Amino acid sequence: TGDWSSDVCSSDLLIYLVIGFVWILFSDAIVNKLVIDKHILVVVSTYKGWLYVIVTTIILYNLISKILRKVESVEERYKTLVNNSQNIIYSCDSNGVFTAINHKFSQITGIKSSEIIGKNIDEIISYGAFDKLWGNSIMKVIDCGQTLYLENIRYKDEIYYVTLSPIFDIKNKIIGVTGTNNNVTQYKKNEQIIRKMVYYDALTSLPNRVLFYEKVKDGINLSSKNGTKLVILFLDMDKFKRVNDTLGHALGDELLKETAKRLQSCMRI
Repeated sequence: TGDWSSDVCSSDLLIYLVIGFVWILFSDAIVNKLVIDKHILVVVSTYKGWLYVIVTTIILYNLISKILRKVESVEERYKTLVNNSQNIIYSCDSNGVFTAINHKFSQITGIKSSEIIGKNIDEIISYGAFDKLWGNSIMKVIDCGQTLYLENIRYKDEIYYVTLSPIFDIKNKIIGVTGTNNNVTQYKKNEQIIRKMVYYDALTSLPNRVLFYEKVKDGINLSSKNGTKLVILFLDMDKFKRVNDTLGHALGDELLKETAKRLQSCMRI
């Protein structure tokens, strides 16, 4: 915004200042030299004043119009960015009433923007603890005046990361809240897949050596802290190599998977 505002100031305001400076310094002197009759001079001075008012009005009108066009252009650009965002973006007043939403908000909720603006969350969404937590969090931001971050907020089958920030007026008074709900469902799914790849065996889905060492380390720390003992049970499958050599690795894999299932069925979850 600084570029276009400086362009307006450097051109139109400069013209206005030059015209005003010349008019104030030289207009009276020029009129006094050209008009000798005092009665005519009074009339000319009156018209001169009106001319100055008209010229000033035209310049200021053009200046304000240009600024308003620039503001509308910037507003439309930001509005397009917000509406094209894949995040849910919205704002509420100090009572938690929605004042603006983007297209994604309507798309996710299935509710038209005209039916959302002017209402609270509990008036448009009824989804158990979600809308209650969301509404309470908005009011909390209004009360404390600080940005609030909410992780792993579930709505239907989706997981969201919610950011709520206070809106201040020129007197630093909180007049509302702006919020962004970022859908992190796919990210969380990918995170679970990566975790499973790192910590679990691909064939049996049992914890692998990496997770085993971490659990043993945690168990040792906990037993040292509480003064208890740690027991580790080691299981071996006799003659498993013979199964692979005589019946093939495919059957050996099936034996491992079946063994894993039976072990898991005996474990406390």
